[in-house]
Amino acid sequence: MAQTFKVYTDEGVHNAIIRGLRLHGVDVLTAPEADMQGKDDVEHLELAKRLQRALFTRDVDYLVLSKTNLDHAGIIYARQDQPIGQCIRRILHLWNTMMTEDIAGRVIYLSSAQQIDS
Repeated sequence: MAQTFKVYTDEGVHNAIIRGLRLHGVDVLTAPEADMQGKDDVEHLELAKRLQRALFTRDVDYLVLSKTNLDHAGIIYARQDQPIGQCIRRILHLWNTMMTEDIAGRVIYLSSAQQIDS
């Protein structure tokens, strides 16, 4: 059965985004909650994959990793200058329209809503 995707955030995601998503019912797990502070990007992607959670990040390094053969549960990327409210609205739109299997292995750029397979 298809299910709405869950989110894992790396350490660089502002708490206001996390709170905003949770207020709308999104299941969000943060790096600190998962005891993942200081871990490298590959470890964050591996944990997200293991937990079947899309990784939300504002760290461009994940875009570089997405071009390797590393299997992942999906990456949602927003630029650092993208407003918090816009990030929340666009993630909510994805959350309301995509299932776990739809996002797996894809990179979604919130700034343009462009989606690519990695």
